[in-house]
Amino acid sequence: MDAQQINARPAGAPAALPYPTVACKLRVITLARNEERDLPLCFSCIPDGIKVTVIDSGSSDSTPDIARAAGAEVVFHEFTGFANQRNFGLTEAGVTESWALFIDADEVYTREFWEWAEKWLADDPQIDFVYISQYMALDGYILKHAPAYPLWHPRLVRTGSPKFVQGDAGMHSESIGADLRCINLDIPYIHYWQSGSMKGWAEKHLRLAVEDVTSTNTTDGKKTIRARINRMLGDGFIKVAGRFFYHYLLCGGFMDGRAGFRFSVMYSWYEMSKWMLRDGPREYPVVVPPANVIRRSK
Repeated sequence: MDAQQINARPAGAPAALPYPTVACKLRVITLARNEERDLPLCFSCIPDGIKVTVIDSGSSDSTPDIARAAGAEVVFHEFTGFANQRNFGLTEAGVTESWALFIDADEVYTREFWEWAEKWLADDPQIDFVYISQYMALDGYILKHAPAYPLWHPRLVRTGSPKFVQGDAGMHSESIGADLRCINLDIPYIHYWQSGSMKGWAEKHLRLAVEDVTSTNTTDGKKTIRARINRMLGDGFIKVAGRFFYHYLLCGGFMDGRAGFRFSVMYSWYEMSKWMLRDGPREYPVVVPPANVIRRSK
């Protein structure tokens, strides 16, 4: 699915702003680091007139240049966790609009969402957060079954004060304040979460596994039912096999074909990484060779 399929302007349509209320009240914020591959599609699916701020945490590629060329403002902020990055965007990145929509570089929003936002924001809703559902795409294929929809993420938020808190799994997890007013919106955005070589995905998720098993954080924020169940099940071997069974068989991942199988295996591997990290020795063991090994005299 490309930008033309998602938010194409009808042929002959005037150049006036397609969503004037959104353009006036909402700022798109994108957290980025080395996102030169994904940013062009992401930006091409944001309607005309909507301001974009990119919070860059130290890209070594052309991410900042691509963002500026697309008309986005670029602000540097060292990465100390997703919650901190998002709170920086809400309070210290020069955002003057009353609402912020967090769009990651590998995500795109559909025309249906922008039409909903144009009407909803016009009513000045007395809400702090909107949880938005997502579809996950693997190598360009939108998975219809394996991920266990709906998947909710806090994406549309009222600006002006910090609202995100760190989640239980360390700085790469996040939640929101428990006392905030929230609604769910089931107009899924599309998350192109993995395409191409598996090397980058495996390296990233091994780092996340290490962070998860070593985290001692207990969040005071809201917890979804899925997050509560995930934490309750721990990181044992049963969860390794159970994750594959859940996605591939129970959720119908087999109906997604090869992509569904790959998705199920990938997240089972992630659970196995956490299990092995927890189950393995915490310090380098003292190695004692067997008796039949010849030992050189000192």
